[in-house]
Amino acid sequence: MTTIQSELIKNQKHISVMGGLDAQEDQRQFLAHLRDRGGIAEMHVTFFDTRTLPGGVIESLKFHLDQYPGIPLKVFVLHRHLAMYLSRLGIPNKFVFEKTLAPISNRRVKALAIGGSAESLDKIFAIVKCLALADISVFIVQHFPKDARNILDTLLQDRTPYKTCLPEDGAPVEPNVMYIAPSDAHMKVEHGVIRLTKEPPVNFSRPSIDVMFESLAHEYQSGLLAVLLCGYGSDGSHSLKTLHAKGARIIIEDPLDCSARDMPNNGLLTGCYDYKFPIQELTSYLARTV
Repeated sequence: MTTIQSELIKNQKHISVMGGLDAQEDQRQFLAHLRDRGGIAEMHVTFFDTRTLPGGVIESLKFHLDQYPGIPLKVFVLHRHLAMYLSRLGIPNKFVFEKTLAPISNRRVKALAIGGSAESLDKIFAIVKCLALADISVFIVQHFPKDARNILDTLLQDRTPYKTCLPEDGAPVEPNVMYIAPSDAHMKVEHGVIRLTKEPPVNFSRPSIDVMFESLAHEYQSGLLAVLLCGYGSDGSHSLKTLHAKGARIIIEDPLDCSARDMPNNGLLTGCYDYKFPIQELTSYLARTV
């Protein structure tokens, strides 16, 4: 799957390509973005997860460099092989890490919320490992047996520069911290304070992703980035309408990336989401955005 995004940030056009450009339709979409130069002062093109590019794409990049010197073209790549490949073909580029890239949106992220159930543990590990330290708070709900101790904070600590914790009720929310919902308690945020409750299960779940999403939608509004991962059931999908109404960005894992597809499928059926990504592209987007 290839995802091509184009955004205008301060007269700079940012084109992000996640995945390869082997399909003709993907190439046509990319070239359409590249040729749309109206009113921009600078063009940035970032290639995520790809090692080579088709000849037509190479020719279009070189055409822009030759014919539009007044609109500088800056090419960023996240794969060393592609950086060498482009350099040998005469296309200047910069090999970079995701954390050094320009933000993918001009909406500042204040909080990241991640919800998952069955099969989501490895996906959470992948996301957390790719997140650079930023002045945000991260909230994670993973469905967990109520009689078992949640040790996700311990499992994540060696994978991230963020401080990880199972919060206590009444704890103030701080930046640079990952808050993991304890077993058998709903986790909310109200006026900058963590609230843990023993209210009845929601969608057969306590902690519930919907409870967390609803709370954070009101607390952070457009500053929230919400991610719904794989799992069985419908938890997480009922709150997407509120998230959308409050201006939060919503990313749903591509169900084709999962065996436990119920949660992402139910989320997609609401129509209230911004992006649908497989986990590799999802982690790339989060790393760049955060």
